[in-house]
Amino acid sequence: MRFAAAYEAGSVDGIASLFTSDAEVNEGRGTTLIRRNYGDFFSSTSKRRIEIGSIDWQSKTERSITGTGGLKVFVKHGAFSPWRTHEGTIRFELTQDQHGLRIVRMFHRL
Repeated sequence: MRFAAAYEAGSVDGIASLFTSDAEVNEGRGTTLIRRNYGDFFSSTSKRRIEIGSIDWQSKTERSITGTGGLKVFVKHGAFSPWRTHEGTIRFELTQDQHGLRIVRMFHRL
């Protein structure tokens, strides 16, 4: 999954490229906000891993789908700090555009 690969690599560009320019996330809307939030998070962690499991995809319209699944996030804040694990759910809404499927909305609960 491209999202997990970009997340684990700490790639702000990789994450941002998956969203539409006006995408909505827990904290607000737009790729400027998404870039800032993920940039802050990635710079504050030395390692991170994400598991998104068993997404139940449903067609919303001809050009969009929604999916909800389990979420597990593993975060390490420094070389000698322990891994911290957070579990919850994630919900995506994707739309088809000229670049392929892109995230319009993404909400998580940990």
